Amino acid sequence: MALPRLAWGLAALCWLLAALAAARGPQCPERQYRFRERCCSECGPGERMRSRCTASADTVCSPCQDGYFSSQHHHGLCHSCTVCNAWKGSVEVKPCEKTSDRICACRAGFQPAGGTPGIPVGKECSRCPAGTFSRGRNENCHPWTNCSTLGKSTLQAGTGTEDAQCGTEFPENRRPFPTEFLENGAPSATEFPESRDPSATEFPENRAPSATEFLGKRGSLPTEFPGNGSSPREVPMVCRDPGVPAEPGWGSLSLLLLCLLLLLVSGISILLLMVQAVRKTSRNGPARSGQHKGGSCRIPIQEEQIDSNSSLIKN
Repeated sequence: MALPRLAWGLAALCWLLAALAAARGPQCPERQYRFRERCCSECGPGERMRSRCTASADTVCSPCQDGYFSSQHHHGLCHSCTVCNAWKGSVEVKPCEKTSDRICACRAGFQPAGGTPGIPVGKECSRCPAGTFSRGRNENCHPWTNCSTLGKSTLQAGTGTEDAQCGTEFPENRRPFPTEFLENGAPSATEFPESRDPSATEFPENRAPSATEFLGKRGSLPTEFPGNGSSPREVPMVCRDPGVPAEPGWGSLSLLLLCLLLLLVSGISILLLMVQAVRKTSRNGPARSGQHKGGSCRIPIQEEQIDSNSSLIKN
């Protein structure tokens, strides 16, 4: 059992010595790589390695293909350019070149999607939720400004790409509703003695005034008469301005249009009946005339019979 263990130990020691010998080999300078115990040149930015170095030749490089790039010195292939997902709100900001990758950014109304390892920022975006906005360039969505909480009026509502615009203050011509009327109640017309007509006509409490008395003195009709100490209330008479044309009577006009429509329908019906009768007469006429021509009557002729028994013999 001791011999196999000793053999495994010797093998592991040999591998360790080989690794240390390789690590202690010559170190290559900057922009070179070690291959088969020699240092080979790396390809520059915008190039790819076409073939590795050999014992007699150095590394062969060539420019990157279209749609690929390399931004540093390396000894490998070029990287593919990033593709901006336009259907997810991503737009191209800088095109792809041989030495640099394409740069994408989220357009206005979108924000960068959740960061995924290995995916550049701006390649995939998500639309701003309702009530927020973004001006693009990989900017996160921000909520609209609430003008009401600031005590200002809203001049323009917010959109997915712009914030809400607030006014400096409420309009000056907008005055608050007076609360004194709500507290004390709406005053009646009789509570303002200043504006009361000094020529108001008063009537005895035991007699109701006639309409002619009001028209002669006030030019208006009363709605209530003083009976229990209340003052009369007047309703002004409204007269039509002679210069303004009177409104047309839509009721009589609609009735007239309905009568005309009925007359038109009746005339069309009578005309159709007449046309149908004429067609029927023209169809029956030729048939009857044909019957008279084909079925002509002829006068019967008596035939003479000659036989041996006849008493009359024709000479």
